[in-house]
Amino acid sequence: HVQARLSELRVPIIRQGVHDKKREIESILLDSGLDWRHCAYIGDDINDLSCLRAAGLSACVADAAQGLANAVHWVTPSVGGHGALRQFVEFVLRAQGHWPEP
Repeated sequence: HVQARLSELRVPIIRQGVHDKKREIESILLDSGLDWRHCAYIGDDINDLSCLRAAGLSACVADAAQGLANAVHWVTPSVGGHGALRQFVEFVLRAQGHWPEP
């Protein structure tokens, strides 16, 4: 389901089942000529903490593991699985002036 949806959205790099998220992202960033300051990251659990701390922009969902909200720049209004990722994307695009206003 995730693979199909991300492919439909034309997401060029898809990784699933990764145990060391930080190492995997560092590899992607290196291949792309970018670093963590160029990275936005959203998470929901303690295993996301190292990536959240490294990212240039970090967020967690409203129902994230206890204490995660203290480590991020922004907390989504919604809980995970209920539009939180979309809210984060909208937050970023609005900040960049790329969100269409009605």
